[in-house]
Amino acid sequence: MTSGRHTRRDRSSDLSARTSIEPPIIIQMHGEPGSGKSTLARALAPRIDAVVIDKDVIKAALLRSGIPEQQAGSGAYEVFFAQARAFVAAGHSIVLDNPVFWEAVERRWHEIAEFAGSPRILIECVCPDRAELVRRLATRDAVESQPRAPLDLARHPGASPTAFQPRLVLDTTRPIEELVVEALAYIQHLTPQPPPHALERGSRAPARPTTEGRQPAPEPKRPNPTPAAAPEPLSTAWRGVAEGRGEVHGTPAIPPPTTDDRRPATEPHRAAPTPTAASEPLSTAWRGVAEGRGEVHGTPAIPHLPPPTSPGRSR
Repeated sequence: MTSGRHTRRDRSSDLSARTSIEPPIIIQMHGEPGSGKSTLARALAPRIDAVVIDKDVIKAALLRSGIPEQQAGSGAYEVFFAQARAFVAAGHSIVLDNPVFWEAVERRWHEIAEFAGSPRILIECVCPDRAELVRRLATRDAVESQPRAPLDLARHPGASPTAFQPRLVLDTTRPIEELVVEALAYIQHLTPQPPPHALERGSRAPARPTTEGRQPAPEPKRPNPTPAAAPEPLSTAWRGVAEGRGEVHGTPAIPPPTTDDRRPATEPHRAAPTPTAASEPLSTAWRGVAEGRGEVHGTPAIPHLPPPTSPGRSR
């Protein structure tokens, strides 16, 4: 039992690569009992993140609670569409697993689709092989509300084939994988962006672009700035000021804060004086004056003055 259950889960997971659709969409199934609409609904729903609402599950619960068949039928549809509206209000896409042989039922589907803002998507399942249809009805795990014989519309007052168009009609004697792919393509045709589509397992469709979720456009590529040379150490930078270049790293230098911080300026180079003859001894120099030459080394001599006299002393 356990291994068989795992085998069924593995098969269904091959079909359940999920596709997110926003806003919610409404898929209305259609077809007579045994046509395969419930099987397709369960295989399709995981691919579009939808919830399957099965009318027969609700009706069977009402029958088990003792409600008569006629009342259980109408009561099941009331619960069915109330539950559908609740799921849509919560943001879920849904697959309505019930036939639309009654005008009132079809009208309720249209109301739910309008409420969800979804296109009206109808997928009809048919089993052209009547022997296969009878076999399915006889061997399926049916609940209390499901018949064992093919549908006879004449026995149901007010029932008639739907005239709704467009709709997708699928022959369910084909492999289920093909039916899912074709149903997804049809939904893609009718659904606004983002369209559902078959994806690899575990992947998701891109979300619908919105103003809030839109990614900002990438900024244009700008050339990298030329790296600047590493600055000199502070002592080296200020050395240019001390040496008279008057700049630090190419900008006008800020003068040192105080005179004490600046190195003493180098005195300008002066030419050495022309050497002169050696000076005579003082006695010899003054000798020229005494001899009446009147100069000392070529300089006009100081006029000869008489020696000073002491005060109070006559000459």
